[in-house]
Amino acid sequence: IASASTVNLNTATGNRVHITGTTTITGWTLTRGPRTVIFDGALQLTYNATTNRLNSNGANVTVEAGDMAYIESDGTTVYVNVVKKNGAALTSADFPCLHVRDEKSAGTEGGASSSGANERVLNTVVTNTISGASLASNRVTLPAGTYRVEARAPASCNATAVGARHKLILYNVTDAANVIVGSASGVDNSANLAANVVNMTDSVVRGQFTLAATKTLSLSHYFSSGLAAVGLGKATGSSGVEVYAEAQFWKVG
Repeated sequence: IASASTVNLNTATGNRVHITGTTTITGWTLTRGPRTVIFDGALQLTYNATTNRLNSNGANVTVEAGDMAYIESDGTTVYVNVVKKNGAALTSADFPCLHVRDEKSAGTEGGASSSGANERVLNTVVTNTISGASLASNRVTLPAGTYRVEARAPASCNATAVGARHKLILYNVTDAANVIVGSASGVDNSANLAANVVNMTDSVVRGQFTLAATKTLSLSHYFSSGLAAVGLGKATGSSGVEVYAEAQFWKVG
């Protein structure tokens, strides 16, 4: 059966059904008997409490070729239990995702940091499969929902600069409030460092949060003291872009 906005499983001639195509599925028609569905291509399953009640805590799910779903109806609600082709349970990676980061050309330093809060640059969208999510002016806009986040940002210090403690924070710009406070970290100008050696460490944000309405978020990076030139990260100088701050959001509910 070809994928469509609503797939009618009553037309299937057997209990095992292959779904072809990549059209997003928002509902199923099923009034008799359970069906085992095998997806032949990658597509999105859009959660609907009545016609597509996924085992995803209210989130949409992206399936790949070879993934399966066990589908049953009680006459009112169609229940959809997705199983990955490797037999694993659904994880964050199966949910709609926004991945943003700070990319600079090869050899370009991360920039100087200042004492206190520094709003990290976020200038590139790597992936965005969350409807209503966007990136503009270093800030992420997310619609209402429950999210899991993993974010990181580096700080660096050379041997001639003063060291600093630093901490990354996922910040709600709309409500002027911290969402998740990241790990404490620090960089040092240890006497063991040669003049051309840079000490660089990350602060990391991980966790889950819920937004009751659309909000604008940023990565706020606290420094106990400013670090010149490479405070926000030291370039590797290798081929390809330099990546400094980055964040991934998965909509799980």
